[in-house]
Order: sequence, then C-alpha cells, then structure tokens
Amino acid sequence: MRKSKRQDAISGFLGDAAGPVNPPSCADATLFTLQNGALGVGGLVISVDPGVPYIEFRVGDGAISETFTVVNGMLYWYNVAFFGRVAGFCQVPSGQIYATFSGPDDVPPGCEPIQLVMYNELQCVDGGIIPVLPTISASATGTATGPATLPTGPTGIPSEDGIYPLGTSPTGQLCVTVTESWVPGEPTFIHDEL
Repeated sequence: MRKSKRQDAISGFLGDAAGPVNPPSCADATLFTLQNGALGVGGLVISVDPGVPYIEFRVGDGAISETFTVVNGMLYWYNVAFFGRVAGFCQVPSGQIYATFSGPDDVPPGCEPIQLVMYNELQCVDGGIIPVLPTISASATGTATGPATLPTGPTGIPSEDGIYPLGTSPTGQLCVTVTESWVPGEPTFIHDEL
C-alpha cells in the first residue's frame, strides 16, 4: 500500500501492526481486499462507530464499514454518518495513517491530509509498482453521469467525478451505464500518490 502527502509528494506503502508502518517496498505492504463496499485485511474490515471523529486506519469492530469505493484509482470511504458524507485521510509524522469523519478541523494533532490510491496486487513487481495491470479481467457495471449534484438514491453517495453507486442517480440528470473491467475479489494495495 503506497501513500503520499498532497504537498510533499513523499510516498511509501502502508504496513500493518506486525510490521513497519511505512515499508519502502510494495512487497512488504499490507494486502487489502475491497469487496462489496468493505475494505479488509485477513477477513476483518476497516470500520468505525458513529460519532467517532477519527481512527487509526486499520481493521476494527465498528458498526460502519461501508462504502469504500475507488474512483480514478483514489480510495474513498462514503457514509451518510460522515462529515460531507465522505471520510478524510491524514498522516502524522510517525507515519501512522488516520481516517477522519468529523471534518478537517477534528483530526489528530499534526495530521496532514493525504490521498490513498489503490493498486492491484499484480502491479507490485520486484518491490515497485508497474503502471499498467497485466490483462486479466472480468466484467462489472456501474452508472455514471455529468457533474455531481446532490444525491437522491438509496445510498445517495456520488463521487467527485459524478459516478454513482449502482441503483442510485441524481435528480434531473441522465445516467449512462458504463462497463468497467477489473478482477473481482482480487487483493489490492492502497497507494497514495500526488
């Protein structure tokens, strides 16, 4: 899992509690899975309880574990219980990553905003990320539309690019089904890149 600060363009990979916080190689990074809107490690999912302002970015036993999604390679965690309906991510000087839920002013001391980018496990070659995934794919579908507007569907959570979860749509907008290719259930790395 790799991450970088928006301003510094520093990057590294996310480790787990048993290993280094920021291993220098994707070969040593924690392997995450994104399945049915939940992000997990070893059969456990990253989660939080309602009202908690932030958590260390690791698995837990909270009530909220969905909806994680990837848009243009960037990881987002959407839920109506979060400030602005989307979690933020930040990093403290020790390297620990946090997920934040109460807005940009309610974060751990010294926590700088970062973005997390997903990479497929197959992109980790000799400890580094290759930019193009080898051709192995299956079909999946989703819906997309123009500029994001206030959501009105069952989950009602759009991305910044106006991509809505299947079964939701914005009021007064035309949605178009787009076929995407990916490897369902494949483990992935989270990577943060400027």
